[in-house]
Amino acid sequence: MLAQGKPAAGATVVLHPVGQIDPKTPLPTGKVDDKGTVRLSTFTQDDGAPPGQYTITVDWREVRKVTVGSDQIRELSPDKLKGRYGKPDAPAAPRVTVEKQPNKLPPLQL
Repeated sequence: MLAQGKPAAGATVVLHPVGQIDPKTPLPTGKVDDKGTVRLSTFTQDDGAPPGQYTITVDWREVRKVTVGSDQIRELSPDKLKGRYGKPDAPAAPRVTVEKQPNKLPPLQL
C-alpha cells in the first residue's frame, strides 16, 4: 500500500465484505509494513481473508508520546489520509476480490 509513491508504513487496513452487515463477522485486518506490504488476519494471525468481494478502509495515524504533567501518555495523531478512506461506503473506498487460492494483490495507490 503506497501513499504518494511511498509505503504507508503503520497504516491500518480493514477489509469489509460487500453486502454483508453482520457486526459479528470478523473483519480481515492488517498493518502496512515498511515495504508497503499488508498481511491480513481474520481468525488467526496472518491467515488472510476469506474469499469474496471487499471494500477497503485505511486509517493512517502515528502513535505519539506526550508529556502531561509528570506522566507520559500515548496519543494518536490525526489520520494522515484525512478520513478519505475511513468508511467502507466512502466514494474513494477501493474494492478488492479475494479468490480461494493464495492471493498477491497489486500495490494499492492511495
